Amino acid sequence: MIKFMSNNRMYIEEKWRHSSAYLDRETQARLAGESLKEVISSESSMIEKFSYSVLDKKYVVLKFNPSSCMYIDSNGGTHEVDLEEVQATKPDPLSSYTMSLIDGINQSEARRRALILFCITHLNKNAKDAYLLSIDRKGLDVLGKVLGPIRSDGSGEYEWRE
Repeated sequence: MIKFMSNNRMYIEEKWRHSSAYLDRETQARLAGESLKEVISSESSMIEKFSYSVLDKKYVVLKFNPSSCMYIDSNGGTHEVDLEEVQATKPDPLSSYTMSLIDGINQSEARRRALILFCITHLNKNAKDAYLLSIDRKGLDVLGKVLGPIRSDGSGEYEWRE
């Protein structure tokens, strides 16, 4: 995306350079305005083309070139990660299907019941309800409604836990 924007800036400058020697200021300003509108329209269409929505939330995919990368562990410690290792990683083969899989499972009562059975069988948690949060080639994250801590009177409430 950054490269796309800089190419458009160069396009405006090039167009401006060729026209400025022959045109009056009003025409130059109009042409610059038209060029800028064209660039903004082009960038807006690219952003729209590469954005997608999941459950009424809009996400936009952008490209960036990092200069450094830090890993923050669960204790808050930071560790520098070699950029060559980060750039050599391959995308998850499920990544293009992830949102469809999650939406398909979460919106189907039968599949959510299967997710509840998964919680009971594999996680040893007696879940009343469950939703799939994320999925990749290494596994999945589930949000389940499980019985919380039992109070002194023997009662307990269900609460959502990952």
